[in-house]
Amino acid sequence: MAMATSRGGRTHLPGPCAPLAAVLCAALALPGILAAQEASPPPFTEEQAEAGAGVYSAHCAQCHGPALKGTVAPPLVGKAFRANWYVGDRTLGDLFDQIARYMPMTAPGSLTKEQYAALTAFILLRNGHEANGDVLVADREALGAYPLVPPGGEPEEEGR
Repeated sequence: MAMATSRGGRTHLPGPCAPLAAVLCAALALPGILAAQEASPPPFTEEQAEAGAGVYSAHCAQCHGPALKGTVAPPLVGKAFRANWYVGDRTLGDLFDQIARYMPMTAPGSLTKEQYAALTAFILLRNGHEANGDVLVADREALGAYPLVPPGGEPEEEGR
């Protein structure tokens, strides 16, 4: 019977056991992979997104453009936004925190928490997410439970 050996603090399985170990590891990882694919949609209401449109017009459009496609600041829709935010382990909490800490650029943190939540809802809507009736709370930790995954709806396209 082959025994596992330890070299440099690491356990190495002999040849015939290695494929079995790989299959076992993959099977253990599968629930996490499936959970990420079935992530809950981000919570926000239509009213929040509508309020966010007003906040955006008043405080963001001069840098990000009226269509969120960027002018002197990065776009908040389209491929560039998706490439920056729908990657790795980014969460809705990360997006909310980024907006609340650093925007508007001329007066960071100057809006109310509710305005930042509404603005986040508006950006989600414009990227193809659908309002689901659950309120987007202005709490980074609570929003951290929602991984940013590409929406099921059609996002705004650049050049549209």
